Amino acid sequence: MCVIVLTYESLSSIAFIYVHHIYDWNPTTYNNVNTIFTLSQIVVLSIIMTLLIRFFPITDYSIGVMGVLSTMVKYLAYSFAHYGVYIYYIGNACGVLNGLVPLTIRSVISKIAEKDELGRVFSFLATCESIVPMLGTVMITKVFNATLNVYPNVTYLMVVGLLTLPLGTFLWAFIYMKPMRYMELNPVTS
Repeated sequence: MCVIVLTYESLSSIAFIYVHHIYDWNPTTYNNVNTIFTLSQIVVLSIIMTLLIRFFPITDYSIGVMGVLSTMVKYLAYSFAHYGVYIYYIGNACGVLNGLVPLTIRSVISKIAEKDELGRVFSFLATCESIVPMLGTVMITKVFNATLNVYPNVTYLMVVGLLTLPLGTFLWAFIYMKPMRYMELNPVTS
């Protein structure tokens, strides 16, 4: 969850400077584009979550993988967005499912943690969500400033690399937990 929060919160500190440097956008243009894609994400996530939950037998881990992959594609596109503004738009469109990840993590935690421990677990999670952006913003800003005149997209490539951690975790859980869940539902009787 910390890596996911890092990508959401910390990258917002360089987002405007990045598009201003690459496309010479002013604050109004950036805010308009950002608002359009944020509202689109809300609508698409509402529809996708409804479809996934009601009509498809999909696990939380699969939803998490979809969300992480969406986020990775978004930032990978951002890292090549200097080739054209359309790549930036494509990245935003591909990243529309990135909101699935925090929902999935909370859902998984609520299912695996003991009921009397949920308050403590979610309190710890909230604390981490508060601390990580402060530390992450320093790291992201340092890398961005160091590479601004060389290749400002390095920050986004770095984040894609970091996102392999939650992707690997979801894939591991998907592969490992599926047989365990099957065994719980179908116990072997002698």
